[in-house]
Amino acid sequence: MRKGVIALGIFGLVAATAAAYARLNADLVHFRVAEWIAPLGYTEIAGEHLGRSVELGLSHPDRLREAALELLRRDEADAAFAAIDRLCGQGELEPGLRAILAGHLDRLGHPDRARSLYDGAQLTPQGTMHYAELLRRADKHEAAIDLYRNLLQRLPPDDGAAPEFPSRADVRLAWAETLAWNGAYAHAEAVLAELLEQRPEHRPARLLRARVLAWGGNPDAAIEAYRHYLGDTP
Repeated sequence: MRKGVIALGIFGLVAATAAAYARLNADLVHFRVAEWIAPLGYTEIAGEHLGRSVELGLSHPDRLREAALELLRRDEADAAFAAIDRLCGQGELEPGLRAILAGHLDRLGHPDRARSLYDGAQLTPQGTMHYAELLRRADKHEAAIDLYRNLLQRLPPDDGAAPEFPSRADVRLAWAETLAWNGAYAHAEAVLAELLEQRPEHRPARLLRARVLAWGGNPDAAIEAYRHYLGDTP
């Protein structure tokens, strides 16, 4: 009888301890539940627990990174942005992850949120290209032009660049296009001329040059450039 009472007391103590832990660490409990049930196929419920863990103050950087990425994969932008904002506040958002998260936010239709992740931050070359694209889409052409120009100065020659880096030709092409959108046709032509001097068969650059000539009010040169692009002239 006495042993039964002791066992019951121990059980009650364990239960009370577990309940207290769950109250004090509710964010971690929800995070762990999401981890446990997602592989079992309960993905929707797991997503709810993951969002709840962030809402309740999940703060460990590694768990926040995991939560942010998983929530974005589930298209849960609001909960993910809360996790991302917390990571930013902790100074735990390194440039590569920043670019990945911004890409997801942009994909989900939140370009302003994506752009805010880049504002004033250290960026990878890929992140710089995405940031410049976001600025272009927001009609912030001057800011995008500065990014392209500065990125070109930072990039090594293509034969010495990491495979995931944008090519110098890609940067020049985007830079020239943005200059043209901003009405700087002569400058755009100069950037394209330098690109085509290095890579004369770069077809996107040849097509853009024809368009820039047309936009800049030089129809005869534009027609000749289009003919060259189409292969009608050598």
